[in-house]
Order: sequence, then structure tokens, then C-alpha cells
Amino acid sequence: PEPPDQTDARTVTEAVARAASEHAEEVIPTQPEQLCEEATELVLNALANNQIIAVLRAGAHTSVRTEHPIAALATLDAEPGVRLINGFIDRRHIHTDPETGTPIGGTIIDFKTDKDADDETLRERHSGQVNTYRRAVAAAYSLPLHAVDGVIVGLAPPAIDQLATPSRPA
Repeated sequence: PEPPDQTDARTVTEAVARAASEHAEEVIPTQPEQLCEEATELVLNALANNQIIAVLRAGAHTSVRTEHPIAALATLDAEPGVRLINGFIDRRHIHTDPETGTPIGGTIIDFKTDKDADDETLRERHSGQVNTYRRAVAAAYSLPLHAVDGVIVGLAPPAIDQLATPSRPA
């Protein structure tokens, strides 16, 4: 794949920064230099990974949005009933028909900083969240669920788990 562009670097950097802020109370007061070094290493490793760069590439007829806020009603396996889920989709691609501009598919990309998690572990831990995002985006754009792919990108170490087979337009 082509080298990463600024949008790719920003997307990965935002994901790392958000993950770091979730652990800020544990790390920043005692080891700020270590946190910066680890974050820099995560970003550089991700941007050097051809699989991650390929996932970040958007087709010619694709709109890209980062930090996309989402609210959806969902049922969770662990809890009975319906709950309101709020969150942010790290990166969202909507693929459109080149002639009509009508949405024909999408890809949800979610970055995770789980330490030493392979693709199977990423799926076990995070597929519920990403599938909730897939359902919400499919409903918002009147798409069938199978038209919206979900990709979990592990950053520590770099790993990818695709929840659906991508069928991106060229």
C-alpha cells in the first residue's frame, strides 16, 4: 500500500490519545515520559503495518469521518433488556454509488490498545461493541447489516480482526 497520509496518522494518534486519557490517572502523574514514548511507538508501529494502512484507505467514492459520535439502542449478551449505548466510532467509511451518490456500504474501524491481544482476543473482547456500531450505521444509512463491515485494529501489538468480509468498491 501507499505510505500513510496525514489523515491516517491523525486517526491512529487520536485513538491512542483517547486510550491514554482513559488510563491517565494511573500513568501521567508518575511516568509522563513513558506514556509519550509508548504512544509514539503505538502510532509508528500502526503506520508501518501494511494491513492497518490498507484498512484505513478509503475508495474514491467513500466519505470518511473520525470520532463519529453514536447513540444506539442495543441488547447486550450479559444484561437483559435494551440499553442506550453512547460512544465514538474511531473511523467510519461510507461507500457510495459513483453515479447516484447513494450509500451502498460502510466500514467501521475501531482501534484498541489492549496489550498483547491477538485477533481472536480482540474479537472476544470487542466484537459486541463494533457490531452495535455496525447495526447503528446500517440503520442510519438504510443499509443491510451485511453491507457494513467491522474492523477491530489492535495497536499493541498491531493486529486486525475483520468482523465481516470487506466488499469495498474500488
